[in-house]
Amino acid sequence: MNRHRRRQNARQHTPMIWMVSSLASRELYGEPYLLSQDEVAHRLSISRTTVWRLLKDGELESVRIGARTFVSKSSLDQFLIRHTSGRSE
Repeated sequence: MNRHRRRQNARQHTPMIWMVSSLASRELYGEPYLLSQDEVAHRLSISRTTVWRLLKDGELESVRIGARTFVSKSSLDQFLIRHTSGRSE
C-alpha cells in the first residue's frame, strides 16, 4: 500500500524541464509566445530543414530551453516584415 502511494505522489510532481518549456511556450491567453520549429515550419509553409537553415543563418532568433529550440513570435513577425514585398494586390 505504501509503495502505491509513493507512485501516486511521484506522478503529481512533473519534471521541471517540462514545466519550464510548457510555460515558456504558451501564454495564458491567446497566441503562443514561443513557437517550436515545427510550428514555424507549418506557419510559413516551409520544411523543418529550411527553418533550421534560417536559424543557423541568423534570419530567425532562437531561444533554447533544455534540448529544445523555440522561435519567439516577435522574431517571426520581424522576419515576415523584413521579407514582405511592398506590393499590394
